[in-house]
Amino acid sequence: MQFRLNNFHKIKPDGKRIRANKTRAKDDLYKYIYSKICEIKPNFNIGISTGRELESDNWNHSYRHWCFTPKEFEIDNTKYK
Repeated sequence: MQFRLNNFHKIKPDGKRIRANKTRAKDDLYKYIYSKICEIKPNFNIGISTGRELESDNWNHSYRHWCFTPKEFEIDNTKYK
């Protein structure tokens, strides 16, 4: 997930026209894992955390995902709709 969220899947070596084999392999692995997560939780978004409805449901969820942000993180409202 970190590989994808930080756009490392788009990096090409200097002077090359295609991505490196490791980068392509990591991207393929991400796509496989993401497809399996979407089977459990349709329309899953990797950029947001999965919420908690009830404290008692913590052990009943099949998949949980947290998106961590630093304390100083601020959303720039001019960058999106």
